Amino acid sequence: MKKVMNRAWEIARKGQEKFGGKVSEYLSDSLKMAWAEVKQDSKPEFVGSEKQIKWANDIYPKVVSMVDELMAEVEEYAKRKSEATQNAFNKYVELANKMKQETKAGFWIDRFGYAKTHNDVAYWVNQYVLENEEENLLVETIADRIGRASTKLTQRAILGLAG
Repeated sequence: MKKVMNRAWEIARKGQEKFGGKVSEYLSDSLKMAWAEVKQDSKPEFVGSEKQIKWANDIYPKVVSMVDELMAEVEEYAKRKSEATQNAFNKYVELANKMKQETKAGFWIDRFGYAKTHNDVAYWVNQYVLENEEENLLVETIADRIGRASTKLTQRAILGLAG
């Protein structure tokens, strides 16, 4: 987090030097740029055919963005619950982050190639997490909560598009 903030201030200072004004005026956009750099740096190098790699590179940022939105939506729920629920949420996040490092392009295409909504993404993330977790009912509870959050986020997106 400290690296992101330092990078954001660095970008903001460059903006100020180039365009004038106050450094703080550039901070919001520079934070977005710094986070984008971090996310890009953490993206795995995919393996597969040239076509698969291109498709996985297209899919990955959209999926990761939706996964992050789902996590943020459920994080507050987990904080309000017991320590066991918080631990289950942390385990879920750990497994979801492990999934984000999957290098096989086919993995991303098979699961997320045609995913359009948060519901689609939540289904496959939950499948991955539950397949990789040892019999923990609380993680299943988090997966259920992720499913509910996906419905809420999908509805918001639909209403945003319709409105």
